[in-house]
Amino acid sequence: MGCLIQNELYKVFRLKKLYLLTLVALVIEIAAALQGKLGGVPSELRRLKIQYFPILLFDYLPFLFVIFAAVFFTDSWVDEYRSGVLKLSLLRPVNRIAFLNAKVISYFVCAAALMGFLLLSAYAVGAILSGWGEHIKIGELLLILKSGAVTLLPVFGFGLLVLFIAVLTENMAVTVGCTVGLLLISQMLEISDELRDYSIIYMIQAFYKNLFLQFEWEQVIINIAVIAAYIIIFYTGCVLLFRKKDLLI
Repeated sequence: MGCLIQNELYKVFRLKKLYLLTLVALVIEIAAALQGKLGGVPSELRRLKIQYFPILLFDYLPFLFVIFAAVFFTDSWVDEYRSGVLKLSLLRPVNRIAFLNAKVISYFVCAAALMGFLLLSAYAVGAILSGWGEHIKIGELLLILKSGAVTLLPVFGFGLLVLFIAVLTENMAVTVGCTVGLLLISQMLEISDELRDYSIIYMIQAFYKNLFLQFEWEQVIINIAVIAAYIIIFYTGCVLLFRKKDLLI
């Protein structure tokens, strides 16, 4: 299993597309920093009186991680299927579920690495544009780190949804199109207070707020239940689909 994960990570970190995403992330950070300077700061952050730039960044994360999931799984799954690499891998004595798990784990590791890059580079951008880097407090740093960590849960859930689409369709255009469609649907659902909490993409930007900034037990329990449902349902769906697929023909 460890060798499978190492192999998947090796292939992923050779992808130039992922490094282009870091440039997109820097552009997003600059936009978030400018928003903070121009006064577009949520009331809950003003009330906490913290250096709020890194937290502002989280409102932009759904767009970035939607792109990341689409890029990751179209290359890691769909492209490997089309090129025959996936079939060649399964000709070896490799358990299918272990193979699938290696791809899932490598996605989570890469998502965590991207989140880490975002938070670290946020300090540099914030210090340059806002001049607050030397005044940050330990409590603020912990809030930012905890927010990044818990946000990885809905990011993981959304990634499994994209993987399910990729395994189901084995088509790059359909996978990318469905991913973009999910982003658009999520933006429309945000209009409704009742429906938006069931969108895993909305959870990427809202879960940390409900947990740390405006804590309410009922809301947090609903959020955790929704995220857990996405993870369990779509991981199980991926396993069932992959077991039934005859890829060796």
